Amino acid sequence: MINWHDFISQCFNGLVLGALLALIASGLTIIYGMLGVLNLAHGAMFMLGGYGGWVAYAYSGSFIAAVIAGSFCRNEPAAELRGLANTCPPISAWRLLRARKACLVM
Repeated sequence: MINWHDFISQCFNGLVLGALLALIASGLTIIYGMLGVLNLAHGAMFMLGGYGGWVAYAYSGSFIAAVIAGSFCRNEPAAELRGLANTCPPISAWRLLRARKACLVM
């Protein structure tokens, strides 16, 4: 029999997982809407970050180290160190947008 503490914990876990999946789905929708190309790299980034966090937690036992390692595995480590991980999109996307003369709102 499940107690209230476990029930509330599982409800919270379900909400967090749903929010992560919604975040990935919205990223896919935005990329497809702007570029017209289905880019499945979002799922790969999510998987790499989760795997890197799991490996770090398995070796260190620290949740903080797992979060930091997952963040570094999700992006290129060189871009993460420069602080440009989420501020500069790939050059190919800019070229495609310029070629289509699309308006980019930031």
